[in-house]
Amino acid sequence: MTVGPGGRRQRRAWAGLVVAGVLGTAATSGWVWARTGAGQGPADTASLVSLAVSVAGLVVGVAGLGLARAALGSPADAASLALSAAATLARQVERAETAQWRALVGKDWARINLRYTVRGPRGPQAVPERGHLFHEGAPPTGLRDIAAHYRATVPARLVVTGAPGAGKTVLVLELLLALLEDRAEHDPVPVRVSLAGWKPDTSLDELLVSHLVDAYDWPQRRAAYLVEQGLILPVLDGLDEMDASGDDMTGRPGRGGTSGPAAARLWRTRSALRALNEHGRGLRAGPVILTCRSEHYDALAPADRLSHATRIAIDPVTPSEALRYLTDRYGGDSRWSPLLGRLGSHPAGTLATSLSTPWRLCLTATVYHRAGDPAELLGLPTAHALDRHLLRGLIPASHRLHPYPDGCTPEQTHRRLALIARHLGGSVDIRLTELWPIGGRRLVLLSEYALFAVFLSCVAALLNLAVGWSREGLSLAAVYAGCMPPAVLLFNHFNSRPARTNWRALVAPAARARLRTVLLNTAALALLAAAVDTDVAVYLVLPGGCSVALFAWTTQAFHRRAQPITSDRDPDASPRGPGRFAGADLGAAMVAGITWGTAMGLATGGLTAFAAVRSGSPPHAGLTFLVTVVGWCAPIFLVECDATRRYAAFALCARARGLLPLRPGRFLACAYDAGLLRKSGNAYQFRHRELQQWLATEPAPGALPGAAR
Repeated sequence: MTVGPGGRRQRRAWAGLVVAGVLGTAATSGWVWARTGAGQGPADTASLVSLAVSVAGLVVGVAGLGLARAALGSPADAASLALSAAATLARQVERAETAQWRALVGKDWARINLRYTVRGPRGPQAVPERGHLFHEGAPPTGLRDIAAHYRATVPARLVVTGAPGAGKTVLVLELLLALLEDRAEHDPVPVRVSLAGWKPDTSLDELLVSHLVDAYDWPQRRAAYLVEQGLILPVLDGLDEMDASGDDMTGRPGRGGTSGPAAARLWRTRSALRALNEHGRGLRAGPVILTCRSEHYDALAPADRLSHATRIAIDPVTPSEALRYLTDRYGGDSRWSPLLGRLGSHPAGTLATSLSTPWRLCLTATVYHRAGDPAELLGLPTAHALDRHLLRGLIPASHRLHPYPDGCTPEQTHRRLALIARHLGGSVDIRLTELWPIGGRRLVLLSEYALFAVFLSCVAALLNLAVGWSREGLSLAAVYAGCMPPAVLLFNHFNSRPARTNWRALVAPAARARLRTVLLNTAALALLAAAVDTDVAVYLVLPGGCSVALFAWTTQAFHRRAQPITSDRDPDASPRGPGRFAGADLGAAMVAGITWGTAMGLATGGLTAFAAVRSGSPPHAGLTFLVTVVGWCAPIFLVECDATRRYAAFALCARARGLLPLRPGRFLACAYDAGLLRKSGNAYQFRHRELQQWLATEPAPGALPGAAR
């Protein structure tokens, strides 16, 4: 098997390195043997022996890196590796998106068969082609389901548009699951990505790789294989959310902009569409599935829209389809008889017109699922009144269906979610690490400083206890605990992104090259220094070189992402939820603290020991090294776990002010289980934007409808 790229030349280089290492070890051992009998003391003898052991360890370490690289395989194997990885990713995406689909459509498998009208790449057809979401029984002639329609689309570029609540996300989820069900080995894996956080300066390939790393916990290199080989089908959800204005349901401008999707304000949308229009492989435009609100998409000039794409517009739910959906779920419940009778007898009435979207139908079914009188809807005059009535009853109904484990009341849930909705403004992604301003910026930063200072004071006290109490030691501890926190907080004042440990980066070619270069230079310098002064070689050159080697080797192993993941997990495992970041962040911080703290401890400990030897006092090598390592590990650990550190301060402040519970992540997870939130990659979102906008304008629950009592 070839050890990495390079073939025969690479093998010769490795063989020469091993031979040089063995000869260097033998020469060093002989020189140490000769020096041992030249009147050296015990300390000098131990130092010389450690030098020989260090050179031998260098050879073993370099050889181990070569074996690790061989185990990873060659980049020439990218195609075969990508096919295997695509099959794994397909299973992972299917599990995650099936759970998301179940959360959106409900738990009783009732489905609304959405109808859509097809528009060609250059506008409406002379005879509009129509289709539906899925087949019921034998497929009718000339009426294709969404999966069959997409497979027949050339090029495979589809834009799904519709009114608010028309079911765009549900439609693309069913299309995604249908494509996965019939996927062949070489077919791309459809991966749904929220466009709300896509920055204009990020390419589509970078967005896809970042999403696989963040949301599905994939190593960077393996995710890049899939994208480079064209095995990812981008399913981009929410183009209209890139320039969300925050308008409420009445059309009044909400927080974040003016009313209506004015074309002049759609600069992020146009930037994204330019990137999608440039996306392609060879002579064909790249496949993509895109969702957008009709009003938002129509505000774009024809030249700014997705080129060579077929557009479908989701039709309103017909009264007969709405009646069948509710009858399938509640036909045997007498509470629903008046509402079902009105839908059947007045198909053109206000109620039937209001219940013409899947969002309102699902909202009605949720609010009156177990309690309340659906006949209350018969007296509501407009769709706006119906929306507000149902939204007021949604949170109490969710509590009846999914009781919260911490005893949270519907009123508390309403106030907490309204607080988060107002904090988001025009944004849609809810990330725990970005909620900290809710607790008060100054209060959170002061609390973070206090936590930092208390932790370092405890570390300083333990170090003083280890070396013996003294006035000088206490003074240094006070300076250490008082000056380090503000320096660190200034260093990463607003940098609160979770960290991850990328173990594969430790065996990457660049990391191995840096480590090999530094260690070889260190060994050479140590041999030269030992011929002149043994103390310089032992206390300065070797510790300093090893310190630089540790930094050079591990720097690329720690990455910061918008949301946390762990590395080197089983790709078949389920992706982590948006609230599970503390373990990964603390683990990465601990590894960074130990490695970098050891590196700094080697350097400063060597200097201290060298100064002690020169002054004539025997150095306490073990104790000096331990104190310096711990003294450096603690602040480095706190620097690297800044996301968890700030989240802890935010949770304490929000709880003290009565804004959120002590565990905000658990509260959001409960809201997701109750159907109030949904997951989008590695973030939470409100189940529907109308719910977010209504909560932002209704900070208090107010009077609940009769259905919620």
